[in-house]
Amino acid sequence: MAEVKIRNIPDWLCEWHRKRAEAQGASLEEYLRLLLADTYRAKRADVAAECRTLRSDIKKRHGVLSDSTPIIGKNRAALGRP
Repeated sequence: MAEVKIRNIPDWLCEWHRKRAEAQGASLEEYLRLLLADTYRAKRADVAAECRTLRSDIKKRHGVLSDSTPIIGKNRAALGRP
């Protein structure tokens, strides 16, 4: 696992996170690790929701698109590729 050192964090900010960690019964390091992971998961969920919306919008505008696999297979065969 990687290690990260963050310099020049204001004392008030570090203390605020330390108190939140204590309230949850966690060390500051564990609390910050979970905070970073939660931030990642939230962003990933946002992107997934955007993709679902986009997919729905495309379906409304263009209907269900056909499967292009057979066409790709024919083109590959015509070029002598597997």
